[in-house]
Amino acid sequence: MNAFNRDKYEWYKEVICKKVALAYTMLLVSSEVHMQTQHDTVLRQDKDQFAYWLELICRHFPRATGVRDTVAPFSGHLERSVLGSVEVSDIRCSSLKYERDRQDQLKDDCEDFLVSMLVEGHARIEQCGRVTTQAPGDFVLYDAARPFVYEFPTNYQMMLVKIPRKTMLCRLPNAERLTAVKFSSTSPLGGLASMMVRSAVGLALPGQSNCSAKVGASLIDILTASFETELQDTNELVDRQAAILKRAKDYIRAHMDDSELDVEMIARAVHVSSRTLSRAFAAEGSTVIRWLWKERLEASHIALSEGRISQVADVALGCGFASGSHFSRMFKATYGVLPHTLLRAPNTNGVEKFAIN
Repeated sequence: MNAFNRDKYEWYKEVICKKVALAYTMLLVSSEVHMQTQHDTVLRQDKDQFAYWLELICRHFPRATGVRDTVAPFSGHLERSVLGSVEVSDIRCSSLKYERDRQDQLKDDCEDFLVSMLVEGHARIEQCGRVTTQAPGDFVLYDAARPFVYEFPTNYQMMLVKIPRKTMLCRLPNAERLTAVKFSSTSPLGGLASMMVRSAVGLALPGQSNCSAKVGASLIDILTASFETELQDTNELVDRQAAILKRAKDYIRAHMDDSELDVEMIARAVHVSSRTLSRAFAAEGSTVIRWLWKERLEASHIALSEGRISQVADVALGCGFASGSHFSRMFKATYGVLPHTLLRAPNTNGVEKFAIN
């Protein structure tokens, strides 16, 4: 750790210790009024337990599909506390895999960030092209605004903190690029974060009280400071990926008319391997080829809409499509109309009009 990082760490440590002390004081003072919200599948008939658990998870967390690869009996226990704008939960559950896809996103409007700390069991999380295995004591950040797969191959227990998107991005601006990346509670700041999460999970102070809001804010500060400090190497990787993306996108836009443009050609042009280039695009939830076709379609739509080109074939060739039929199929699949319906042509009065065929 260099001198700058050491000074930064000491400053974080001093500030966070003060916040922890303040938060504990408020928790002790308010312990008389706390309430707990608990749910348990044991209260349901065996045949209804799994369905009840999925309904419970979708009600309180990002909607996801639950998948089990066993017929063994299922059990789940959820204990929740609300601290201002933050929700802290203790989840104990049988083996299960959660899959959140685009359809799930359309069915709810959850865009929160979630920080999980595994207590027992093992897990694997996949998001934005990154895959991370999680052991007891590891913290992981993931984003409800993007698809993810979160798998628990054995029975597990975890603490889960749900943080509003705007609140998280104000404190950790690059949070979207740190998903599916872990740090351990054995680190100095990780230990503080673990202690605070474990202590807060059983509390449910009055949601709108000043005390509750301060405890929640302190918890967010500790978690975001931990991610920022412990994942410095990841931040550097993210910066490198951002630079690669910029070079690659600039090159694609400049050579969009080349119908033979592929991943290998682009990678050579920006002086990285195809694998590195693909990882950079995956980090923002896309692929090289998907982004290339999106840009080609957008460019062709603009050219047709603005009347800069009078022939569909010219648009197709100028945007890198190998054939007019392929271009028309992709254009209609994306915009719902065939490209020739957007062509502009002069009418007999000299006024521009759309040529609708």
